[in-house]
Amino acid sequence: MGETVRKLPRDQYLKSIPRKRIAAGALYFNSAGELLIVKPNYQEQWNIPGGAGEVNESPQETCRREVNEEIGISQKFDKLLVIDHLFNHETLDEALIFIFLGGTMTGKQLKKIKLKEDELTEYAFKPINNCLSLLGPKMAKRLPYCINAIKKGFTVLV
Repeated sequence: MGETVRKLPRDQYLKSIPRKRIAAGALYFNSAGELLIVKPNYQEQWNIPGGAGEVNESPQETCRREVNEEIGISQKFDKLLVIDHLFNHETLDEALIFIFLGGTMTGKQLKKIKLKEDELTEYAFKPINNCLSLLGPKMAKRLPYCINAIKKGFTVLV
């Protein structure tokens, strides 16, 4: 009459479902509207402040921790601009990337910028169009979506 359903123990079930990594970063601007970019010492391309999430850390917490670690600025992030899903077909790795709006830096914040020396070699404020050729391809793809989300006032799923 009916099929017998085999129940999987909870621990086995939890091990069987996919795990996604998360990363989060923030867009900061100066008063001229130029974007803050940072130069990691482990890759050729520039990036925005941010990084990988830790276990049981929300995207906002990840962004706050990573931005504070990388450039010495601590703040709450409540304006989400973009969510991007990455999937590597070779390794089957998956990640969700969250980009938040850090805002326009004040003179006081600009003076507080302190790079994480073992990870970043420099920072710069550049016009958005100039950033596209400096950023890695994934971040360069996200940036126009981020700018559109700022202009339109909503979150974008890439």
